[in-house]
Amino acid sequence: MTSPMPFFNRRYLCRGQSSRGPLLMEDLKKRMKNAPQQRRMKQAAHVIRSGFSMYWEGRNLAEQEFGPLRSRAARKPWPECPDIVIYRCSHCVRVYQGLGYDVPAQEPACCGASMERVKPLQLEDVSPEINVDYKMVGGFNQSAVQVFWKTKQPEDNPEWILLKTFTGSYIKYVTSKKQPPMVFPLADEDAYVYCDRSTCKECVFRCKRGFIIYLYIKTKGLLEVPLEKMTAYFKS
Repeated sequence: MTSPMPFFNRRYLCRGQSSRGPLLMEDLKKRMKNAPQQRRMKQAAHVIRSGFSMYWEGRNLAEQEFGPLRSRAARKPWPECPDIVIYRCSHCVRVYQGLGYDVPAQEPACCGASMERVKPLQLEDVSPEINVDYKMVGGFNQSAVQVFWKTKQPEDNPEWILLKTFTGSYIKYVTSKKQPPMVFPLADEDAYVYCDRSTCKECVFRCKRGFIIYLYIKTKGLLEVPLEKMTAYFKS
């Protein structure tokens, strides 16, 4: 009967076992010195099957680690999209978002008159009647921003929420039955994070610095909340 030893030098066996390959081979050779020929064949087949099993498990793990939404950026991106510009008609109270890098020389018109550009309010301008908070969650593969809001009066609930990211903006409308949080899933450069924590610790790196949350409230106007929080631990 042909000796099974040639199987041990095949490249796919070592590749399948990765760094554990040499250790398994040395252990197998010691055991085979006094083993019957049939037992040698069974042990060799078992090692080959184990090697392939470890190889495919490694491939599956690699595919899970690099999901389709994960950022491939080598460093933290910076916003490369235009600022958010919102116009409101004083007659019909409709709002419009300006798109593009160039601001028009004249304000857009609606209802036969020029619309006004809405100046964003800061959180301290509307508190304590309205409170807005956010969380970054998901880690490398499922990065997302959760937006929370709390109002004392129902009429102060936001009509829509817009998230400005590194590459653009993402708007969601708030229905009457919608309860916080509003979740904005991220992808590509917008999904860049420094660590794989399931919930952001709001450290000194602030990987989402440059993001801005906009909430449009009919009774108040446009509210602006930058994503720049940092816990007191990292400020000391």
